[in-house]
Amino acid sequence: ATPRRPSLLERSFSDRAPDSTAGVGVAAVAAAAAAAADAADTASLPLFPTVYNCTSGDRNPLGWGPNTAYVVDAWKRFPLDEVMRRPKFKPAESWFEYEFWHVFSHRLPALLVDTAGRLVGRKPRLTRLYAKLDQHTRTYASFTCTNWSWGWRNSERLLQELSSVDRATFAFDPAAIRWPAYIEDYVVGLKKFVLKEDMANLVTALRAQRRLRWFRVIFTSLVLVALLRVLVALRKRSPVLRSALGLLQIHRSIPFIVMPVYKGLAAVILAATAANPSAT
Repeated sequence: ATPRRPSLLERSFSDRAPDSTAGVGVAAVAAAAAAAADAADTASLPLFPTVYNCTSGDRNPLGWGPNTAYVVDAWKRFPLDEVMRRPKFKPAESWFEYEFWHVFSHRLPALLVDTAGRLVGRKPRLTRLYAKLDQHTRTYASFTCTNWSWGWRNSERLLQELSSVDRATFAFDPAAIRWPAYIEDYVVGLKKFVLKEDMANLVTALRAQRRLRWFRVIFTSLVLVALLRVLVALRKRSPVLRSALGLLQIHRSIPFIVMPVYKGLAAVILAATAANPSAT
């Protein structure tokens, strides 16, 4: 027999888009509730409650590599209106790596920005925000740093018991999830409904992100050139460093590194200016 579909649950899906994946968990709860209501009319009830796991797991796995790529790509296409740095997401492979990047990529830049803000009369914000981010990261560590295995047998049996109409209405099969669109929905939802940003400003946000990208390229190139020049200057004064560089033969390659960096930096600036004059 087909499990009953309560009208309340049915109406909750009336406005759902046909290709929406955001309601997978709700659909599983609705289908399980309908099955439980149908089973309540039978004479034999299970001794223990039936557990239905609605997780992707082995059904539609999403590893950290693809997840990272999808998240970064979504934020690049839908950047926030007011950002100071380009979005970057990289899972740490150890707690040492996490602490290293938390200090040098979060705490120190936040401290510098907040200190500069205090000098001009602004309230510090980044230090507090990064502290909250660190707190949430540690809270979810038991889930993100552990491999969990959830059985799909009961949910698969429930899916097979549904009629074709019910299966289309209560679509809770994780195998149908398209992860790039799923993550994009979350990013756009955060931008629109949590941060209350206007999607009409997307062009301006994309232009600001391009400026941040060129700033990163220019800043990294200048730092590299400065380090190479310091290395050349120290080589002339330090016999130990001169001997070490002599063994590595690094000093011979320094001119061939500095000049291409200068030329490449100039080409990048000219190309950016020619491609988008309004960005400057």
